[in-house]
Amino acid sequence: MKTEVHHSESADNRRLQITLVSERFWPFAGLTELNAGELAAELDRQGHAVRVVTAKSEKDWPSFLDYRGIPVNRILKTGTGPWATYRHARRFSRYFSETDKTDGVLVFGVSMVTNAILRSIGNEKPVIIFINRSLLGVDSVRKIHRRHLEALQRCHAIVTDCPTLAAGLNEMAGLPKIHIIPGGSKSSQKTPSLSSQSSARAALSAAHPVLGVEAGQPLAMTFLSDNSDAGLVDTIRAWPAVIEHYPKAKLWVVGDAKLGPQIWQQIGNLDLIQSIIMPGFFDDDSELLLAADLYIHSFRASRADSGLIRAMANQRCVLATSNGWADEFVEPDINGLLVPPASPAALAEAILLAFRKPELRCRLASGAAATAELRFSLQQQADRVTKLLRLPSEQPCESTS
Repeated sequence: MKTEVHHSESADNRRLQITLVSERFWPFAGLTELNAGELAAELDRQGHAVRVVTAKSEKDWPSFLDYRGIPVNRILKTGTGPWATYRHARRFSRYFSETDKTDGVLVFGVSMVTNAILRSIGNEKPVIIFINRSLLGVDSVRKIHRRHLEALQRCHAIVTDCPTLAAGLNEMAGLPKIHIIPGGSKSSQKTPSLSSQSSARAALSAAHPVLGVEAGQPLAMTFLSDNSDAGLVDTIRAWPAVIEHYPKAKLWVVGDAKLGPQIWQQIGNLDLIQSIIMPGFFDDDSELLLAADLYIHSFRASRADSGLIRAMANQRCVLATSNGWADEFVEPDINGLLVPPASPAALAEAILLAFRKPELRCRLASGAAATAELRFSLQQQADRVTKLLRLPSEQPCESTS
């Protein structure tokens, strides 16, 4: 299934007041939060009035902050358990019922908070729910909690970046139209050089000693971003063959997800603790990607993952496993390397090829950046979201599915 790119040219270009809701916005950060922040910044750049509403998980955190010139409101979250969750949702409900300064709300994820927002303004303002594999919270759409399903049924529209997830949601009764809108990413404006890469490595080494990497030392990176796909285990199993040829090679596994403990156990079992680093997540991944020679996307299933898109936009050479999603835009010898899924041997061979040929990495990175600019720009994502906000619920936005 091809994902087509549509440029929206709405006759209604009026300035919108848009509210983004992300319960884990900052300082907690993941790939979803990075995209939410960049989308907010792009909407602001286009002239819309944007604000972010998030949770205040610690009492001593400020209730208001500035993110790239965008106001962020934090709503206090205290305690644990069902009643604490209910009270937290009620605070969001009160916040939205007491303000009408929004033309539409973009909610990242589905939770009790989503239900509360819909109860407050769902009949008056469009509420769009963004869902990806991590935000879904379960491995299968069939396991979605009843109340979460009610929220999905009541919203103005559902947006996902994953065609396979969209297909699963489309099989469920009572949901509004599912829109496949690929996540955008801010593209690197300058072509990376050996000098800029060395500077990034020096800066990261000084700030985070665990990330110490010398100039010229082979370095691969991947995000631990999906909650269920075990393809990263294949990369870990491939790594002994890599360090057999490049003993000083490093692999950074950045992020946090449910598979984290399993991945760390695998690293320990193969005695790779000195070679594979799991440093957690960062609220800015540009230096991490610049420092790396190669980005690895080793999913076994056909699932969208914004980590691969971010690597391409930052002009990194990418290595992906062949699946229905990656096959749509990763072209061997044009903008990346492609290998069969669930094959550690093929992964190791491709990693060694990339480490061995810097001129190949440079050429593929250039092709990757061009693909990201064409298919995954923030402007395209923002245009399609604003078009969707302007349409009444009975007039669905054109979908790419």
